[in-house]
Amino acid sequence: MKSKLGIMSALWLLVGAVPFGGPGPASAAEPASRYINLHEGNEIRLLFDSLEGAIPGRMAEAKVPGLSMAIVDRDGVVWARGFGVRSAGGSAPVTTETLFSVQSISKVVTATAIMIAVQEGLVDLDAPVSAYLPGFTVHSRYEERPEKVMTIRHLLKHTSGLGHEAPVGNNFSRGATTLEDHVRSIADTWTLFPVGSRYKYSNLGMDLAGYILQAASKTPFEAYVERKLLAPLGIRASTFDASRIGSYENRACGSPPGDAALVYEQGMIPCGGFYATASELGEIVRLHLNGGTAGSKRVLEERYVDAMMNEPFAVAGQLYGHGLGVFKMNRLAGKTLRRPFAMHSGGGFGFGANVTWLPEFGVGAVVLTNSPNAEFAAGLAHRALAAILEAYGASLDTYRPYADLVEVDIDDEKLKPLLGTYTQTRDRIEFCIQDGTPGFKLIDGRFFAAHFVAEREAYIDIPGAAYSTLIRFVPNLDGAGAYLCTVHDGDAYAYCDGPNDPPGPDDPRWERYVGSYEWLAGDAPVLTTNIHRRNGWLYLEDMKLVEHEPGLFFLPHGEYVDARGPVPIGGGVAGRRKN
Repeated sequence: MKSKLGIMSALWLLVGAVPFGGPGPASAAEPASRYINLHEGNEIRLLFDSLEGAIPGRMAEAKVPGLSMAIVDRDGVVWARGFGVRSAGGSAPVTTETLFSVQSISKVVTATAIMIAVQEGLVDLDAPVSAYLPGFTVHSRYEERPEKVMTIRHLLKHTSGLGHEAPVGNNFSRGATTLEDHVRSIADTWTLFPVGSRYKYSNLGMDLAGYILQAASKTPFEAYVERKLLAPLGIRASTFDASRIGSYENRACGSPPGDAALVYEQGMIPCGGFYATASELGEIVRLHLNGGTAGSKRVLEERYVDAMMNEPFAVAGQLYGHGLGVFKMNRLAGKTLRRPFAMHSGGGFGFGANVTWLPEFGVGAVVLTNSPNAEFAAGLAHRALAAILEAYGASLDTYRPYADLVEVDIDDEKLKPLLGTYTQTRDRIEFCIQDGTPGFKLIDGRFFAAHFVAEREAYIDIPGAAYSTLIRFVPNLDGAGAYLCTVHDGDAYAYCDGPNDPPGPDDPRWERYVGSYEWLAGDAPVLTTNIHRRNGWLYLEDMKLVEHEPGLFFLPHGEYVDARGPVPIGGGVAGRRKN
């Protein structure tokens, strides 16, 4: 164990956010025993003292009203503290018993409960959705009956093709709704791409998986999770149950506080409806660190815990991404881990949270806040664990997995078909030639030279990033259009338009759709967008709209804009014409 541990951990807390694999101190040799026991040793207490002393200042700097944090190893929660206040402007303090909305960390809890159902034989990961919900349907341009192809594995891995929002119960909804009504409204949405063909993070997929668990168990979803997962772990306060959440006095309120009380009323229960204390969420982490045991109890067979983490990546060369309900990474500081490390963040409705655990070393961290700044929570969790690993001699050196690939020359004629913009819902990359150099321009205007290593593969180095980024151009192989794949995480940016595209049909009927639109949270506008003409096409801001049938349009990344009725719908969210 290194000396001056308290000083080192304080330094980690005072520097900017450093993800695992990012720049760090020089490492010692690998520890003889990889499992770390945080219950022993006085020097580890110095680290916790540094945490306790540094966190309030970091919270003030980031304008975080309240925070609860726990550090856990295989033997249990080692350290837990509350900081700040439960509500911005209030005086009630956060304690270790304060409930926070954990937002999308709920997906870890839901997936773990589903694996218990798999263990019990209630559900099969590779059975189609239609086997459990014969009346369920969803629209698709690619399969006649996608629900007969889509499996629970697809739902947990975010490869189902389902979108992120449904018309009833979504991140912009106001007013209470049920899980049943929320899932039923998925039938009005459209899949983004053929089932299983690529990855796209989806709230709807996890909610549908949770609803299948409810149907198969013939038990309300929250009750099944309570009985099969939470109760065996001794968890008493943390819950998906909206009535219990609403009556719990020591509950944090999101900041800004306007919508915080609505979180557990939105119907998006399996994907984001869990409320937890940091210590109790730490017990779920401990379950995973111990391969499915809680003390002397076997809650989940180790093979099912491993299945969540060892689900193969979908893209060749991928370094991190989603397993089954968890975000995983197979390498740390350039070394292949025997067991991947896992994490999940959550943010929305005025809350931001992160949970990260390292099965290889048997340690984890939970950070819950009543601030929408999920990056702050993730940075704090990662820096705390980085300090622990550094103290125990684990390497944290920068790892650039693609930078040693051999560059090749690509003929300009082969680059031309690749030129253009590629989009996601709120992001855009442009492949262009700037001052004679091919490269990628990000949405913030920064340009990075493309180092081609194959005809359709190039990497870029972004200063300060933990990883160089390999980008793969994927042609239109599945009918869903060409796209860029960011290989390190398996994500996709769909081709939108380019300098070599011919003009569109410039249909005169489209003039009726030109104008400004507001997308609504209840009756309140939360986003304004414009539909306009460009090069013979309709565009929503910078994204081309392609008409599938009169009044029904699709964006390049697969989301839809439905203007066939009196209320326009964009990606499942209701809107209205502004002018």
